[in-house]
Amino acid sequence: MVMVAITIVGCTPDRSADADRIRVELQGMPGVAAMNVAYINDFENGANLSIDLDMTRATEPEIGAAAHRVEELVGTQFSDHRQKTTITVADRAGIEYSAGKSPEYIVTVAQLLRGLRVRSGAGTIEWLQVGGPPNLEIWDSPEPDADLRAALGGLSTVVPTPADGVVYVRSGAYRERSGWNVALPLTHAQMDMIVGQRDRLPVIVFQVDVLAAAISGLTVDLGAPDEAYGNALAVVAAVAPTRAHPVTVEWRMTGDAPAEVASFTACAPAEFAPPPVSGFAQLKERLEDQFAGCGPA
Repeated sequence: MVMVAITIVGCTPDRSADADRIRVELQGMPGVAAMNVAYINDFENGANLSIDLDMTRATEPEIGAAAHRVEELVGTQFSDHRQKTTITVADRAGIEYSAGKSPEYIVTVAQLLRGLRVRSGAGTIEWLQVGGPPNLEIWDSPEPDADLRAALGGLSTVVPTPADGVVYVRSGAYRERSGWNVALPLTHAQMDMIVGQRDRLPVIVFQVDVLAAAISGLTVDLGAPDEAYGNALAVVAAVAPTRAHPVTVEWRMTGDAPAEVASFTACAPAEFAPPPVSGFAQLKERLEDQFAGCGPA
């Protein structure tokens, strides 16, 4: 199946003939089950070239050959365009990237995604690397801890191994299993330490944010109104933030309306300050006041 979309009204020189040539060249490549080449050059959107290849059933050499051919065909004539290539490498798993990635690199990423797809029951798995470090996003995961652990192990096989970037795991049942937003690098041993910290917290944890191999943020349910303040202080004490490594806690209380969500940033533990608080507005004010001194390092 081949699709091509071309829109031209912009100031950048017209490359529609080149886009059409790319479509013709790619449509017969082994392993390409379907494709779409979209070329847009108008005042509203600017100059854009987008190539989508369905290679769900392709061999890895075929994926590498297609990635190599895309680089050859795009060349430098689209250097003044926003460029994006998307290759679907498994069911609900794909790579979205900008120019300059080697075929070998794309193949190792494809191997990572295919391995995750076999092991994970997640909804969608995406590798996004357009104009910056990579983001590996795993959506609707039934087992976020296992998926993160598999992702961290798989990342070591990508050459070159990303020195930065983010692994985002969205939990499919966030009240039972927390999701992750991890700034790389992170080792399995460091993850184990963070999991231990999380599991000792006296609250329901929806998401854990990690920066520099330590907890930098938490999204939590602090529990019933009469327990929430004490639980908030216990969370901060357990995570032990510092001014150099603060922790932001986004919170709600059990039974609150969905819109009643607040956050505070802590640089150090704090003592219980009487009188007790009950109710969202009171607790929000108390926590913001008590941790107001947390500023940049």
